[in-house]
Amino acid sequence: NYKQKLLLELNGRYDATSRFLSNDRWAFFPGISAGYVPSKEDFWKGIEKTVNYLKFRGSYAALGDQESFLEWTPPYYYYPFYPALRTTTPPNTNWLFGSGDKQAAVTSPEKLVPNNLTWQKPVSLNLGVDMAFLDWRLNANLDYFVRTVNDLVGPAKSLPGVLGIAAP
Repeated sequence: NYKQKLLLELNGRYDATSRFLSNDRWAFFPGISAGYVPSKEDFWKGIEKTVNYLKFRGSYAALGDQESFLEWTPPYYYYPFYPALRTTTPPNTNWLFGSGDKQAAVTSPEKLVPNNLTWQKPVSLNLGVDMAFLDWRLNANLDYFVRTVNDLVGPAKSLPGVLGIAAP
């Protein structure tokens, strides 16, 4: 904050999670916000009774999202022995072992999970103007806000029908 005219804030997060493979566990998420208040300048003195306050501001920030895809995949999807990835059928199958009188339990994959999952990165951009008029009796705030998500998990490639399991 420089003389309540120039405003700047920088921040950054370096987050980690055990829910991704080791090369995708850590990610940096930056943010910046800035503002300028021309109504604090000396040249504003002539109109300050009509336009009491004027501020231009903007911000940009990226965040990390590891939760949104967990609705359809277990938290440790990259371990093939993880129990939630397998379905076990009790020993009443048609598979016989040994002398033919013992039926075996069958374990089959529950679902395929892509091995390249990583942080989804929501990015927010905000531009705004704050104004006050008529001895602070009339205030206005205008905002332009855009949010996009990068690295969003999307539909899988089509896979052959002989795969025997649904696409991730």
